[in-house]
Amino acid sequence: MIATLLSKLGVPLLVQLLAQTLGRVESPVAQSAAKALGEFDAAAARGDVNIAEANRHAEEVCRIYCEENKAVL
Repeated sequence: MIATLLSKLGVPLLVQLLAQTLGRVESPVAQSAAKALGEFDAAAARGDVNIAEANRHAEEVCRIYCEENKAVL
């Protein structure tokens, strides 16, 4: 499911979704993750992160993940 979302939505939208979701969880770990994702999002908006490259890597990870799941099934 996550692999499908990532490949369809792309890294920036998924990062924003996770940051907002984790930001509402009352846990220091979740808050820390939300902050880190927010910083990543800001870096991407400034152009400090190559989003096309991030999306390509995400697609490759999804492909590998899906192949591993097929092998298990």
